[in-house]
Amino acid sequence: MMGMKAKGKIRNIVNAVIFFFILSIVCFLVVQLVPGDPVRARLGESIAVLSEEEIEQLRDSYGLNDPIVVQYIKWIGNIFKGDFGNSITSGQPVISEIRRTIGTTLLLALGAVIVIAVISVPYLSKISQREKIICLNGCRLILSVAAV
Repeated sequence: MMGMKAKGKIRNIVNAVIFFFILSIVCFLVVQLVPGDPVRARLGESIAVLSEEEIEQLRDSYGLNDPIVVQYIKWIGNIFKGDFGNSITSGQPVISEIRRTIGTTLLLALGAVIVIAVISVPYLSKISQREKIICLNGCRLILSVAAV
């Protein structure tokens, strides 16, 4: 028989899996909804020398002519294998693009957390003198937003 804590942890894990599944669908669809043709964006000016048949072959090689469900299944399968594919704009592996920019991204996120803390702590301290319960809820809200 499972204890209440074990059931709660299992429920949290299931909720996290559902959340990340929905998040993956949203991320995939956002990229799909970007206007324009990825092949044309990748080739730029050099597309003028290609025939429509060659462009369609490139679209097939990228899997862009597959149904959207098939594209998602391939995409998520590759993500689970650690293969993030190649950037259509630069042609470089996406993981190398991430590695190249992760330091700047983390520095920017840290700066945002510091700014939030500098602004929110004095403000919440002032409020806490009047309304302790609201302050606790405000602190939780700000810290949860900062954690994201």
